[in-house]
Amino acid sequence: MVNELEKQAGLLAASIDDIGIYKTIEEADAIADSLGEAANSRVTFILNNGKVVGDSNLDINQIRAVDNHIDRAEVSEALKNGSGWVSRYSDTLKQDLLYFAVKDGNLSNPNIIRISVPLNYLESAAATLQVSVILLFVVVFMPSRSVYRKVYTRNS
Repeated sequence: MVNELEKQAGLLAASIDDIGIYKTIEEADAIADSLGEAANSRVTFILNNGKVVGDSNLDINQIRAVDNHIDRAEVSEALKNGSGWVSRYSDTLKQDLLYFAVKDGNLSNPNIIRISVPLNYLESAAATLQVSVILLFVVVFMPSRSVYRKVYTRNS
C-alpha cells in the first residue's frame, strides 16, 4: 500500500509544479479537493514552513485552524529526503491513517504534497486479498488434485 501511495503522490507532484503559486487557501484547497476526489484519497498541500493551505477532507475554516505540520514525521522526512511516510492517528479526522508525502516541483524552495488513506481501507484491502488467495487456491489446487487422483489411479 505504501508503494501505491508513493505512485499516486508522484503523479500528484508531477501535476502540481509548485504549491506556492496558489494565491489563496481557497484556490489551493479547490485543487486539493479535485485531486483528492480523483485519487479517492485525502490530499493535503503543506508549505515548506508547515502551514497547511489545502486539504481535500477539510473545509476552509478547518484548514485555517489546523496545526502547523512542520514537525509531522512524513513532512520533515519529505523535506529532508524527497519523500516520507508514516501511519498514525489523525486528531483532525479521528481515525488511523497511512500518510505519504513528497516534495512538489519547486526545486529551489519545495513544498509538500501529502496523500493519505484510512488504515481500515488497508484492512479491507488485505481481507479482500486473503479471500482472493483462498479462492485462487481452491480454483487451482482442487482441480489439479482431481487430475492427480485420475492419473495416479490409472497408473496403479
